[in-house]
Amino acid sequence: MIYNEAAYVGSWKSFFDDEGDAQVSMAIFAYAQGNETDTSRDPYKYGDDTGLKQQKVTIKKVKNMSDSTIRGIDISSYTALKKAGVKYYDNEGKEASLLKVLSDNGVNYIRIRIWNDPYNEKGETYGGGSNDVKAGLEIAKEAAKYNIKVLLGFHYSDFWADPAVQLLPKAWEKDRNNQEKMCSNVYEFTKETLEQFKDAGADIGMVQVGNEISQGMMGIMHRTKANVWQEEEKSVLIDSYLNAGARAVRECVPDALVAIHLDTLNLSIYKDAMNAWERDKVDYDVLGSSSYAFWAGKNMLGNVRKAGNYVASRGKLFAVLETSWLNSQKDADGTVNMVNNTKDAVYKVGPQGQADMLSDLYDAILSNDNGLGAFYWEGAWIPVKAGWVNWKYNKEMANEFGTGWATENAGGYYPKSKLYYNGNPVWGGDSWDNQTLFDDKGYPLDSLRFYKDAVSSNEKYSRVVIALCDKENNVLEYRVVKVVSGKSMTYTLPEIKGYTKEKDTIKILGTNDKISKVSVVYNKDIKKQTITVKKASYTIPYGTKFNLKNKVKAVGSLTFTSNNTNIVSVEKQGKKLVVKKPGKVKIKITAGATADYKQTSRIVTIYAVPKKQTIKKVSTAKRKVKVNIKKDVKATGYQIVAAKNSRFSKGKKVLTKKGTRQVTYTITKLNSRKIYYVKARAYKTIGNKKYFGPWSKVKKIRVK
Repeated sequence: MIYNEAAYVGSWKSFFDDEGDAQVSMAIFAYAQGNETDTSRDPYKYGDDTGLKQQKVTIKKVKNMSDSTIRGIDISSYTALKKAGVKYYDNEGKEASLLKVLSDNGVNYIRIRIWNDPYNEKGETYGGGSNDVKAGLEIAKEAAKYNIKVLLGFHYSDFWADPAVQLLPKAWEKDRNNQEKMCSNVYEFTKETLEQFKDAGADIGMVQVGNEISQGMMGIMHRTKANVWQEEEKSVLIDSYLNAGARAVRECVPDALVAIHLDTLNLSIYKDAMNAWERDKVDYDVLGSSSYAFWAGKNMLGNVRKAGNYVASRGKLFAVLETSWLNSQKDADGTVNMVNNTKDAVYKVGPQGQADMLSDLYDAILSNDNGLGAFYWEGAWIPVKAGWVNWKYNKEMANEFGTGWATENAGGYYPKSKLYYNGNPVWGGDSWDNQTLFDDKGYPLDSLRFYKDAVSSNEKYSRVVIALCDKENNVLEYRVVKVVSGKSMTYTLPEIKGYTKEKDTIKILGTNDKISKVSVVYNKDIKKQTITVKKASYTIPYGTKFNLKNKVKAVGSLTFTSNNTNIVSVEKQGKKLVVKKPGKVKIKITAGATADYKQTSRIVTIYAVPKKQTIKKVSTAKRKVKVNIKKDVKATGYQIVAAKNSRFSKGKKVLTKKGTRQVTYTITKLNSRKIYYVKARAYKTIGNKKYFGPWSKVKKIRVK
């Protein structure tokens, strides 16, 4: 017998497929001769059973994972996949709605991305799920049947918005430089979309304004600084768009949380962004992050904890809005996978690795009370037709229904550098099929059970944001506390350095699954203020001006008061003490109260002494020196000194006389023919003590 066209590659009656590989049916010739032969073939090539659905997984209970924890999956591509004929199956292997399969396995939230107009001028899809409002509505209607909440993620773009690409919708391009019109565009599109989802019966629990916007949004990208939030002019503009979207959410679905999505766990970017949002009073509840272990590496879990803790310190909730892990490193549809390399991550490739990653991630998120949960990104984005030999068919389906990550129709809108590599097209089918929670034929993997079996509590929780404020209502710190919905708890307020709380505890109430806010007042601890003065007393000649203020240090503003202005008066708030005549004066220095310190005062004593004396004439006689000085009627007396050296340490003779009428004095018993140095000064007796004025200039004379 001769078999016709047996080697005609690709023929329906050939023993060889389109790739030239032998078909299993060719084994008949070996069996006819009584021989065994290996009939196995690569299941990822031909779309055979990969064995993934048979792999059993061990799932651990996650501490703090409750019935109200967000256990979400992004299924944005679902509508396009359904249109292309993709089917899903339940745990029993029966065909079922994807939403029912997810609900049965504990998923309580789905995420749907929203693009404005993901089509070219001919109405041809850009791909990526063709996620316009209409496609999202179909998913939301089905989710409502199974009481699954919805997160709507507005990209404010016609196609993928990520850290590298944030393109304006085509229809808004004409308004690019008109901030008011752009805000109106964002507000109107957001509100109209939300109204349609409400009318469809969707349970909208969260709305995300912008997607992965750490480096920019809506065509505004960073250029000169580390990130766009450090560029004030640009960030102010972006923040106005965020507020426009948030306003639409508050008006249309007031119970929904408003989320802002960054693609990083980098705390420096969080700080810059949250500072900008605070500056511009951006209205939001949740900071969401992307967190993929194959990119974040082995430090991911620690960084998730730190991120959640920092976000809580700013009074906001935290969620991971995108994550995933590999079920395989094989391609199942003929389009190269986005991720095959797991770097230094600690998880195995496969369903068990998926469950382990999710377990650790949720544990990290929920270690802080503000942690809400996570969304697994595109966990059901499977090939239209399994097997990479079917690449051509999958590409055709992508072009028709948008089931692939991109189509050639995106050219002209999406960057060419994204669609081609070395001149070759990279658009086509699904680049995420090795990260789904289903096998390539739509059967759930055992890792999907995580969302049901990892729950450790049936409680439902709400979050209370506590603002710890000073008396002027300035926020000192925040605390975010998890409370059982419908119940109250007594919360012990923390200590804050430098402040005293008005009460030790407060009662807070869990309001279903909503967020609530309370504020409590802390009083500033007023410290005792110290006035430091270089000296406790100063001796100042009358007729001079003295700056006391530069000798004083204190926190509060200073005032100076003299107890006898006839002797010393104060001018220019202590910068000038005017000493009018000899005497003793007490200057009261007062340091005013501040926000941190009490008012206080202290006394400095000023001794107003005679002014600098003048020697009018010096003459000599036999072993004598006669000194004539200038009369000072305000003094008590005078002192004249003669010595053999200019330092007045050798042969010193001192003459101190009370009274001021006499102005000529004689110092006797000096050594003949010796040179003497002479100086004089006046003094004032205050109490029982003499206070001397400055010395005169020194005179030099040879004694006869």
